[in-house]
Amino acid sequence: MNKDERTFFSFSVSLLELLESEIPLKNSLEVLSAENSINMNVKKMSAEILEKLSEGFSFSSALNLSSFSIKERYLTLISASESGGSLIQALKFIKEIFTQKKELEERIKSVSLYPSLVVSIALAATFVLLHFRNEFLVSVPENELYSDVFTAIAVLFAGIGAVALYIKNAMGENTLYSVFFALSFLSEAGFDFSNCLDIAIMYSVQDKEINKALLNVKTKIQEGEGLGEAFSHYKIFPKEIVARLSLAEIHGNIDKVTRGIAKSIEKKDVAKRNQCMQLIEPLLILCTGLYILILVETIVLPFLTSFGGI
Repeated sequence: MNKDERTFFSFSVSLLELLESEIPLKNSLEVLSAENSINMNVKKMSAEILEKLSEGFSFSSALNLSSFSIKERYLTLISASESGGSLIQALKFIKEIFTQKKELEERIKSVSLYPSLVVSIALAATFVLLHFRNEFLVSVPENELYSDVFTAIAVLFAGIGAVALYIKNAMGENTLYSVFFALSFLSEAGFDFSNCLDIAIMYSVQDKEINKALLNVKTKIQEGEGLGEAFSHYKIFPKEIVARLSLAEIHGNIDKVTRGIAKSIEKKDVAKRNQCMQLIEPLLILCTGLYILILVETIVLPFLTSFGGI
């Protein structure tokens, strides 16, 4: 999360606590903008929104006009909540989304800490070796020395890049999960399904295929097709999901069914992420091992051989 996202998350959580205490919106913003113990950026955001509200703007418009960059999906959610009188539920949804992202980031950082330390030590040792090259590596030509070190570093960072790409693919946000989590949470919160679908569409913008399919689903529902039928036209939605949605429409329990769909997707994601977590450390250590092996083979062994040690 970038600075603006973190500020918006902290602001949403703080505002939610006050609203749940039945403090009116304007009074809550006054508290946040005056509270000395709160984050300065949260205070600034609160003060800016309070000023815009005083000028007659809606809460969502005030958020949009603030100096902080807030994603359109959240502005759409807040706007929908204003018309439905469910701002607290919208803030709960935002809190849940950001909490999931924060926990994921912290897990990746904790798992990567030890391997990152090993990589740092290996690089530091290399720079020490280069600094004292005239004392220890006289037998190794300087051009050859730098070429070998550059090759080893290139291999190391190529490996780290590959691991980072693997982490991104395995740990990244699952758009399908985000869509059905949004549908379930907002349906349970009492949002109109058309509003739920609009917000879910906003959460799918990073995946063009899903986003396009959802836009078409919305059009087909407006034309009179049933929920399951509208989703059935697109292969991106598995048959199991389509079948569940068809039953949900019959029994009138869309909120529970979409929640079940979200949980089944999450279960697969958790298994995939746990596997990734288990592999991050050994993969990064393997990259470091290859780096050290190249240095040993191209620099240390020739150095030892020149003294007749090997």
